[in-house]
Amino acid sequence: MHGAVADELAATAIRLDHVQERIVALATALQDDLQRVIGGADVHEPSVNGVLQNTPAAIDLLCARRTELGRAMDALVGVYASLPPLTLDASPGSAAARHRSPRAVPSAQPGKSTVKGVVPTRTDASAARQSPRR
Repeated sequence: MHGAVADELAATAIRLDHVQERIVALATALQDDLQRVIGGADVHEPSVNGVLQNTPAAIDLLCARRTELGRAMDALVGVYASLPPLTLDASPGSAAARHRSPRAVPSAQPGKSTVKGVVPTRTDASAARQSPRR
């Protein structure tokens, strides 16, 4: 359970970071547009959709999304904090050892799992080769 909540927390944090990056990028572009207006540099530019276009509305929507994600983060942190503490005692006679989740046993076919309901994932090495990082 801890892992699932932690994974959701991490995914939410990544989404929140992405939204924040978009807000900063749009606000910076808006600031540049407004500086051109202040300086009079927009006089000779065609203005089909207006000087500000849809940027203010996009920033408003992103700010609302950021608030939602912040609340989701707070809720997930609360859920994680309410989980019982993890026990690290895995000696052969301990309760943790008796109730461990089944582990996938390597099969003869790559990408296949011998545990029912377990969806195999790519290893870190294969994922790094297949998906370039930014």
